[in-house]
Amino acid sequence: MQSGVELRAPFHYSITCLVVVFIITMALWFLMLSKNRTKRPITKAETIKSFDLEMLKRKYLKELDDIVIAVAEERKTTREAYNKMSRVIRKFVKETTGIDVLKCTLADIKLLNMPVLYELVKEYYEPEFSAHVQGDYIKSIDMTREAIKKWK
Repeated sequence: MQSGVELRAPFHYSITCLVVVFIITMALWFLMLSKNRTKRPITKAETIKSFDLEMLKRKYLKELDDIVIAVAEERKTTREAYNKMSRVIRKFVKETTGIDVLKCTLADIKLLNMPVLYELVKEYYEPEFSAHVQGDYIKSIDMTREAIKKWK
């Protein structure tokens, strides 16, 4: 079949043009990545006032006292006391830093580089999850109290 339309030869891009576009694209991508890294969101810990921190410390120290009383009155078992201690310190850290550690595992907490929290949660893990609770919950509560009192 005859047609009156003439076809053009295929268009070829220059290799240098493709290389330049690629380099510009990569440079823009790296700039955007570095810009996102330099922007550090303000955490709750940076905006919290010392008065508020002292109020939070008192609140969570009271919760620890309530745990001791509940175990002494046999309203809570030792395992429940460890579980409650874990929740208390995790809620305290969340309120003071803004980092949600309530659902973090021990490995997750280690990655957050919070050695005080890591050591406390490590202290709670075995008595909290083992078949036979073996641990001195009063010692653990004292360690938790000290951590809360020294928190900055």
